[in-house]
Amino acid sequence: MRKIDVFGRKLNLTRPFYLIILIFAIVLPGYFLIQNYFNAKMDTLSAERSQLQNQIIVLLGQSQEEALLEIDEMTPYLPTHFSQNAITSELTGVRDLAGLTLASGYELQFIDDATIPFTDTLPSTIKAVQINLSMTIDDASKVLDYTNLLMALDTFYYIESLEVTYFGEDQAMVELVFYTFYNEIIIS
Repeated sequence: MRKIDVFGRKLNLTRPFYLIILIFAIVLPGYFLIQNYFNAKMDTLSAERSQLQNQIIVLLGQSQEEALLEIDEMTPYLPTHFSQNAITSELTGVRDLAGLTLASGYELQFIDDATIPFTDTLPSTIKAVQINLSMTIDDASKVLDYTNLLMALDTFYYIESLEVTYFGEDQAMVELVFYTFYNEIIIS
């Protein structure tokens, strides 16, 4: 092997070796520093996640006191007549707010003067309307948004059953049976 280059300078064969050692001396500790940083960051995020989960569990475990009215106490707040068009437009608005605008097979069936789903005796002027809702959706988690929005309305709704049938990862059939009420009295 030659000891001089074409310009007559002496070749130093140890210089590339020192360069390789220098690169390893920089890269190897850098790798461990980055790995250590991300492990510390991951530990911090895991601790925050477990803390948030514990807070959620505590919040779910606490009983929230709500002022629930007896059925007899709600009668003055019930509407005096039933309007299917108003209920339909209200439920369509809830569907749109819940992000279920593209739900296929959206069907509403109204059964006027249905049997009241409560065991308590109520005045004969209180009438129930059973509403059967069915639709095919692409995200089953939006059903909870739908029911939460439904319960937040001023109209009284009583959800009797909610059934979600999964067809695969991206579609589900929702069947919801609920009631609304009205107080059939004549106001003069």
